Amino acid sequence: MLLLTAVAMPAWAHDVITTKITWAREISRLFERHCMNCHQAGGKAPFALTTWEQARPWAVAIREEVTMRRMPPWSAVKGFGDFRDDPSLTQEQIQLIADWVNGGAPEG
Repeated sequence: MLLLTAVAMPAWAHDVITTKITWAREISRLFERHCMNCHQAGGKAPFALTTWEQARPWAVAIREEVTMRRMPPWSAVKGFGDFRDDPSLTQEQIQLIADWVNGGAPEG
């Protein structure tokens, strides 16, 4: 009985993966285009998001920030023209990040 408990315990420490969206396939590319200008070593942001190991601990906070449209920051008002270098996320991209996080934020 003790052996079964010892073997099963590490499984409790991991999130259940319920999505096919992965860091390697979709999320890293999206972060590269929209987040890594600031979220890299030496960047304006207080932490890097250039690897899955860096992003994974922040996954829930990232979902919250992009869902509330606080990240990436962009102060221009939408609907009054097109802006070069607009880092804003589309609703589909926001949903992709949310689905990745809700599905366990797998690496890939």
